[in-house]
Amino acid sequence: IKADIKKTVVNKLLTSPLENGKFAVICYDNKLLFSGNSRLINSDNVLPEASDFAEGYSYITLQHEKYLVNYAKGNSYNVSIMSFTPYSAVTANLRELMWLSLLQGIIVFVIAFIVLYYLSRLVTSPLATLSDELEYVGKGNFGVPIDIKGSREISELSDSFNNMTIHID
Repeated sequence: IKADIKKTVVNKLLTSPLENGKFAVICYDNKLLFSGNSRLINSDNVLPEASDFAEGYSYITLQHEKYLVNYAKGNSYNVSIMSFTPYSAVTANLRELMWLSLLQGIIVFVIAFIVLYYLSRLVTSPLATLSDELEYVGKGNFGVPIDIKGSREISELSDSFNNMTIHID
């Protein structure tokens, strides 16, 4: 993740810190200029590790909690901004997304099953009726015509069946 930190962004961050205050502004010579939460982010626990961060993201443990650190160097003020997101919040969000994806998959599967069931019934129901009529004709009842509605092929099969029973009778 690369970002050019604009002067207006830095000024805005310094004058109106974020609600949770988990970010810091650091000079290139590794001095802490601003911390949104000085109890969590201070020069004793962040700055020794800040020089090891590549531009992008990394992990750091502060006060026995693991944080995802986004780190961006800016050219305008010759500073860097670090934001700290608790690793537990990231994993909780990913877990929630996983469950939502699973739920969506189940819903799609159920809808597909219902649609396939009704499509198969649309095809097999007329054939089942024709099969019943064939059994009826097999017992010697040739005079009753059948009228099966359905696709063109099913209707043609019904007509052919009726023609056959007329010729047999």
